[in-house]
Amino acid sequence: MTEAEFNRLVKRLEVFARKDPKAYKNQVWLMAMLGYFYMFSAILFLIGGSVGIVWLGIHNANFIAHVFTSLRGAATFRGAIFLCFFILATICIFFVVAIVMLKSLWINFPKPTGIELEREQFPSLFKVLDELRRAEKAPQLDHVILNREFNASVMQVPRLGILGWNENYLTIGLPLMQALSAEQFRAILAHEFGHLSNKHKIYLIRHTWLQIFRSVQNAHQNWLYSLQGSIGQAVIIFDGLLSNFYYFLTWYIPRFDAYSFVLARTYEYEADRCAVKHAGQRATAEALTNVYAKSSFATELFWQDIHQQAKHHSEPQGNPFISIGQALKNPILDQKYWLEQALEEETNNSDTHPCLSDRLRALGLPAKNAGIFLVPLEISAAETLLGNSIRKLASQFNREWREIILPEWKEQFLHAKNLRACLAELEDLEKKYPLSPKDLWNRSRWLMELEGELAALPTLKALLVKEPDHAIANFIVGKHLIWQKDEKGVDHLKLAMKHDRELVPLGEQILSSFVLENQDNQKDRIQ
Repeated sequence: MTEAEFNRLVKRLEVFARKDPKAYKNQVWLMAMLGYFYMFSAILFLIGGSVGIVWLGIHNANFIAHVFTSLRGAATFRGAIFLCFFILATICIFFVVAIVMLKSLWINFPKPTGIELEREQFPSLFKVLDELRRAEKAPQLDHVILNREFNASVMQVPRLGILGWNENYLTIGLPLMQALSAEQFRAILAHEFGHLSNKHKIYLIRHTWLQIFRSVQNAHQNWLYSLQGSIGQAVIIFDGLLSNFYYFLTWYIPRFDAYSFVLARTYEYEADRCAVKHAGQRATAEALTNVYAKSSFATELFWQDIHQQAKHHSEPQGNPFISIGQALKNPILDQKYWLEQALEEETNNSDTHPCLSDRLRALGLPAKNAGIFLVPLEISAAETLLGNSIRKLASQFNREWREIILPEWKEQFLHAKNLRACLAELEDLEKKYPLSPKDLWNRSRWLMELEGELAALPTLKALLVKEPDHAIANFIVGKHLIWQKDEKGVDHLKLAMKHDRELVPLGEQILSSFVLENQDNQKDRIQ
């Protein structure tokens, strides 16, 4: 199924779900049952076929040998031996394929990793969890895990594969708790309990089928590789049986994904309503707004700045899991920028979560006023619910993070050191001779890598004096001029796109934005 076909099917199912929600849900569960019916029917067929062949072989050995010998015109002894081999090979093939299918059903879901929080250590947190669980009549949480991510989620991990007996995990990220107030964080927890209490098992089923498909895909590829160049009837039978199973899944998985996609998105809205019920409309809106804005800020700015330090220090400095807490408390300009970016996004089929604007509208709030929900924090949920343990927890995360990042960090530090040495050589060369276009471009590249595009702009402009048609230099200079509302950037971008067609999509996007902002006096010039 192509992406376009998937999107068309999802769109059709959205209409169907709005018109007849009950019938739509029934179709989703029937689609889920179809997959299980096929799997178990195929397994029973293979095992039953093996048993049937054995039974026929035992009860009709003389007759089959006689018929086989007559057809081949060979000696009875040779025919009987060949027949026995064929029967045994077929039985083995049936059993092997059945085992592959059974193994694909016995899925080991990876369990969430992090620091397990105990009730005795964090009574304030577990008091909130108990209140929400009782109010929603949700199943007991078996594990509460704190990790380094900017996220929260509930996960049911089956102890017995598709047979169930689930362990319930709640995973919460320390940065998320540092970014929200206690009441805002309560809304996030209520959202997760909404998934757990309302038995939103469609998430688990979707994940299960994805794991089954990956398992069968790997088995299919491994067997094809191991049988490459082999010939014979047994190989043909084996490949045919396993391929039939694999091709069913390639047909089934995308269609089940589309059918369940709309239901999963509906469940997100249900979970948001659960958050409103237990934390209020205002706190839920604040939680959603801050999560969208601050998660982007953390990913795109805070952690980028941390990793940039590798260019100047041989090892990470300080503890970012402490400093991010302070950075996330205040709605600085960058966070407001990321909020604006989030509000411009539209709901699409790459994620079951609706976009921020749609989620706010579903709460009865206009998205254009979302900025009022981005307010400074006095006390974070982490401070309220984790207390004095924050520093200890952050230190443990910092040790784990340093252990993971240190090899790459040292490599980046050495690379930056080499670049600075190359820049120093160019400075010495420039004292004796004018730099060539190649030297100017190298200096620009190295400066951009070390300090960013702004630091390289003077060198890029000097390069354009000597080589006016340099595509990338024109593009970068033009882009920054456009961002400064300088119409000279238009000519640079047009020249860049003329000499490098790969720059056209992004260049046209920048120019289109410039047109919209300067509709009256710039449209004719650009066209």
